[in-house]
Amino acid sequence: LSNNHLNGSIPAEFGNLRSIMEIDLSNNHHSGSIPAEFTQLQSLMLLNLENNNLSGDLMPLTNCLSLATLNVSNNDFAGDIPTVNNFSRFSPDSFIGNPGLCGYWISSPCHSSHPPERASISKAAILGIALGALVILLMILVAACRPHHPPPFSDGSISKPVHNISPKLVILHMNMALHVYEDIMRMTENLSEKYIIGYGASSTVYKCVLKNCKPVAIKRLYSHCPHNLKEFETELETVGSIKHRNLVSLQGYSLSPSGNLLFYDYMENGSLWDLLHVTGPTKKKKLDWDSRLRIALGAAQGLAYLHHDCSPRIIHRDVK
Repeated sequence: LSNNHLNGSIPAEFGNLRSIMEIDLSNNHHSGSIPAEFTQLQSLMLLNLENNNLSGDLMPLTNCLSLATLNVSNNDFAGDIPTVNNFSRFSPDSFIGNPGLCGYWISSPCHSSHPPERASISKAAILGIALGALVILLMILVAACRPHHPPPFSDGSISKPVHNISPKLVILHMNMALHVYEDIMRMTENLSEKYIIGYGASSTVYKCVLKNCKPVAIKRLYSHCPHNLKEFETELETVGSIKHRNLVSLQGYSLSPSGNLLFYDYMENGSLWDLLHVTGPTKKKKLDWDSRLRIALGAAQGLAYLHHDCSPRIIHRDVK
């Protein structure tokens, strides 16, 4: 619906479109606020409202948990930019051109005209911190005073092997919702060779079609679990929160001694390495220099986002 002459408020009936994934109302003359019914759009992945006359706050969007791309620039929105749920992944460009918006992305101070209210909130925060510290102290005292009985050492004769426990599947995006580790193993027949679509220097890549009929690429790392597993999981969750058109999204991961699996968006055109280097009659189409230049520029834009615009900044360290 973008680039028309639509005006008036956004219909509240949009909230009835429970399965809608993309809404583009940009470059129109819409006014009013974002309908509260938008909280019902749990499948919404893209929302573009730029270049309108919309006002109000952005709170109706905080419950759109699948939202991966947002642009509300050049409107009249005001108030705090939310920091809950998935809002932390959106870049500052999503909010420019709204003088009334403020937050940690925007340089203007928040609530500068209400110092008494700010002071009262500060007192409440101090009281809450004090009460929380008291509760934590009491819990530590109770734990310290409780008698400790160390578990007896097992001789190993009746203990169950650790590898019988299925690894945990951590889902970072809604595309893999309602899946467990056993589902992935069943769909790929325990990562059978017939599902292999490529090899890397440190991994093998498999194709898996999910329950929603969408494919994902599974990268199975050759190396064993890192020593600091918690740190590695934190890095993966940071990478999984990144959304950029020049970067392949990490959908989820599973870590276990038998193999670490990373789940990425499936790229239909195969390996870029093969496209750049394979020659001879098997090559379907010769890659011209204009195409190579666009590929180089796209890769550079993805790296520039990681190194300079991403928060926290991420250094790739394996650029070929």
